[in-house]
Amino acid sequence: MPTIIACGATNAKGFGAFTSIGQKYWLGRFNYDSTGYPNDICMDPSGNAYVVGSTADAVYGSADLQLCKFGVSGALLWQRALTKASSQADTGFGVYTNGSYVYVTGGSDQAVSAYNDFLIAVYDATGTLVWERVLYGISY
Repeated sequence: MPTIIACGATNAKGFGAFTSIGQKYWLGRFNYDSTGYPNDICMDPSGNAYVVGSTADAVYGSADLQLCKFGVSGALLWQRALTKASSQADTGFGVYTNGSYVYVTGGSDQAVSAYNDFLIAVYDATGTLVWERVLYGISY
């Protein structure tokens, strides 16, 4: 099982899992089209990886927060986009899991500003959104 995980928001949009001595366990890619990028990655106690970032909304063209879960072999298990019924932009900046729940933090552009609102969302391990909150007017 991997012990080290890393991600990068370069043009490759890649991330990977490595053993404690630096051997590649698996490599993955976030959002195969050109609209998304990863920002953070974490691993649950079973070795599954959660990657958070953003992707373009197919309807409005603005950014949507995207969360993906990858199995211990690197296979995509599920992906979720936090899509709003408006042109607001959301992006994920941080992710943490305790194995039962996945906690995502990010920014939200609800007032057509430059991500001046703070977003937190909680998903269960199957990818179901449990709750989401936006704190308005908090610049980060």
